[in-house]
Amino acid sequence: MVKQLKQYLDQLELILTRKLYTNFGSLSIDNQKKLVKFLPSISFALGALCLIGAYSLWRAAQSLNSLINYSTTNGHYYGVPAFQIGLHKNLFFWLSILLLLYEAYLFIRAISLVKRHLLTGWNLIYYAFVVNVVYGIAMLFSYYGGIDTLLIRLVVSLVCLYYLFAIKDYYHTTARSRKTKVS
Repeated sequence: MVKQLKQYLDQLELILTRKLYTNFGSLSIDNQKKLVKFLPSISFALGALCLIGAYSLWRAAQSLNSLINYSTTNGHYYGVPAFQIGLHKNLFFWLSILLLLYEAYLFIRAISLVKRHLLTGWNLIYYAFVVNVVYGIAMLFSYYGGIDTLLIRLVVSLVCLYYLFAIKDYYHTTARSRKTKVS
């Protein structure tokens, strides 16, 4: 199953490269080198943001549920009839948190690999942006997300993937096969 998933991701990479990103202008060599130089730091920052996002999503759900419980419990003091609101943490809520944690893992795991210009590090970042879109889809079915979350995740991932595909040539399967040294 993992092998088949990798094949699908490789096919998506080919489609994005051939059909979408080849139609856009390329980055200058200086900008590519700067991006390659700072990619480990960017990957760390994105991983940290994913962790913060997962905690914030969980915390927002906890706070909202506490507020609803408080208002239903104490509403009778103000003449408000008791009612039950169910903003449940459904399957997609928990799946969204797991996807954010997995995305953070991919970004953080890629740091040391992209420092050594290994293609596996580049692939991990690519996979993280695909997971980012899947997170947007999961949030579409959660009480705490919606179509706006999906659209934002899709646009951000496509823009970031453009820059990631622009520097793919700097990453190789082994550290020794590096053709260009980035300073």
